[in-house]
Amino acid sequence: MIKRIGIIVGVLILLWSGYFYLEHRAEFDYRQAQSAFGSGGDEKAFKLARSAYLSDITNNNYRKLFLDTIIRLDGTYEAQEALLAFIDDGIYDIYQTKAIEYLHTLERRFADKYQPNYIELIPYNDKIIRWGKSPIKVGIKKRDDLDVYFINEVESALMEWQRATDNKLVFVFDDCKNPDITIEFEELNVDKENKNNLYIVANTEPVFDGNILQNMKITMYTKNNQGKYFTKEEVYNTALHEAAHALGIFGHSRHPEDVLYLSSPSIAGKKEYKKLSGSDINTMKLLYEIKPDITSGKPEYSIHPKIIFGEPEEINKTKISEAENYIKQAPALPNGYIDLAQTAIFAKDYDKARECLKRAIKYANDNNTKFIIYYDFAVICYETGDMNKSLYYTQKAQEFRSKNSVTALLANIYYKKREYKKAIEQYEILVSEYPQSIMYGVNLTKLYINQRRFIRAAKTLKHLIATNPESADDKRVKGLKWVLLFAGK
Repeated sequence: MIKRIGIIVGVLILLWSGYFYLEHRAEFDYRQAQSAFGSGGDEKAFKLARSAYLSDITNNNYRKLFLDTIIRLDGTYEAQEALLAFIDDGIYDIYQTKAIEYLHTLERRFADKYQPNYIELIPYNDKIIRWGKSPIKVGIKKRDDLDVYFINEVESALMEWQRATDNKLVFVFDDCKNPDITIEFEELNVDKENKNNLYIVANTEPVFDGNILQNMKITMYTKNNQGKYFTKEEVYNTALHEAAHALGIFGHSRHPEDVLYLSSPSIAGKKEYKKLSGSDINTMKLLYEIKPDITSGKPEYSIHPKIIFGEPEEINKTKISEAENYIKQAPALPNGYIDLAQTAIFAKDYDKARECLKRAIKYANDNNTKFIIYYDFAVICYETGDMNKSLYYTQKAQEFRSKNSVTALLANIYYKKREYKKAIEQYEILVSEYPQSIMYGVNLTKLYINQRRFIRAAKTLKHLIATNPESADDKRVKGLKWVLLFAGK
């Protein structure tokens, strides 16, 4: 009996102790954090102080100690995240002011490490896109009718970037089936009446699925607008410029000495080989320190993008300024108007976007540019709910180029129009071309389920998991696994 009473008392004491700890946990964590902070246990102090702070963000003692631990960690990525959250917690006091001052210190430190640079101009819309793997596989589609220097100069340009980044970016050249960077040579088709007013040498576009970077495609033209083959120097300079885009720098510098100068005429017609400037190299090195939004593999990073770029709205303001400067420097080229239209689309200012695209179409003389303009028109109509016009512009864009983004937009348009059979046809094309894509596989599965075609849905999801085993852990896939019951053996 006495033993039983002892057990009961012990349990009650444990329960009371647990309750007391939970009730006073924040204070316990705070005291332990103080002790760890005083003895140099910075990581331990940070975690305990964060626990106390999160229990009561208004407590001045907790706020002060937590901020002190953040500053003591001196710029680790975890501390950067905590600092940004601390600034945004809605408490406007002396500690927030101190946090903002420290944020400016970090901004200057990271910027000064790689000066000069034009890092603020690199985002793709409001996203940071770069590779998260090394080596990067490069597939160059050779043509028998082209002189060998076209291949040699492209490879030399890429190897120059490898050297400039101290081999952080390593390239391998082979005939792999799934290259990371694809390089093609094409003829430039221009309107005859505009052949004297156009100088286009290449373009680069990313291919990504959600936040997964799948490919960068560089299209290099073989001849100028006068029908003459580009020289060795022009091919090299062009490849040096486009490779930077394919590595993640999507903006353009405003300084002619930089390889990423804003207009292609700065590349074309050059009689000498261009060299990477200090700004070019610093911008690339800094880019590969920043955590990307869209990437491949498991990237290394040490800098939070908000430390460098701020909020998406701030990025968009920078892109607007860049586009306006482009128009000022090259008013007869469509690129600046297109860039300005895309910033307006991001800001949901569709009237402004339409006006910019109307101006761009006046100067669009090659198929790729026309494709971009009509595709953007289609996106505007889709966002504003006019599916018929969106379908018209999407089909118009297809006249100039076939691209997965167009096929995906078509599928979504047909879905909105409740033409499910046509939507399924488009997603079947996408899944066939990109069997590892989680987005396309999931969307097609959902469409089959919508049409009560459960066996087809199960086969589609099963095939996705087989071709992309990592997709099995994706939330989108997990939510659909019940349909696998229809897969059979």
